[in-house]
Amino acid sequence: MNLLVLVGSTRPGSYNAQLADLAIADLPADVTVTRFDRLGELPFYEEHTDAAGGFPAIVDEFRATVSAADAILVVTPEYNGGMSALLKNALDIASRPRAKAPIAGKRVAVLAATAAPGGAQSARAGAVEALVRAQAQPILDTIGVSKAYETIVDGHLTDEALESEVRALVAQLVEAPVAAA
Repeated sequence: MNLLVLVGSTRPGSYNAQLADLAIADLPADVTVTRFDRLGELPFYEEHTDAAGGFPAIVDEFRATVSAADAILVVTPEYNGGMSALLKNALDIASRPRAKAPIAGKRVAVLAATAAPGGAQSARAGAVEALVRAQAQPILDTIGVSKAYETIVDGHLTDEALESEVRALVAQLVEAPVAAA
């Protein structure tokens, strides 16, 4: 099982990066984790540029990484009621070209951390909607962490029940049957 982790924040030590780290900390030995930490290097998706073959090599590298994944863990902050632009752009790139979209059929789990109350509900809902439209297979149950500045401390959640929920969701993701590509 190859699990791809996509974090929609490039800030060093971000709450979402910490959430991703704790979510994958206790995975079974047969799960290989690949983390694509270069979302900020991807150009904004433009269909005409893609059709003309005008994107830099990192786009092909990203698509190949998504294609090689059996499942994907998406972790996003919430900005103005939506997922991060970095993550949305990455999902747009992974959803094209439609006939050969590398994200199509991939199982995906969505987590989010935010300093605000509400657990980034809008960002999580938006991510699931974008994933459905991209023909991925998102797990509809998502988990959000509110008040991350006090809930995520030294790479752990201060709420043990919430930490158990996060790990259970990721376990569900990696234990589920892999869809045929």
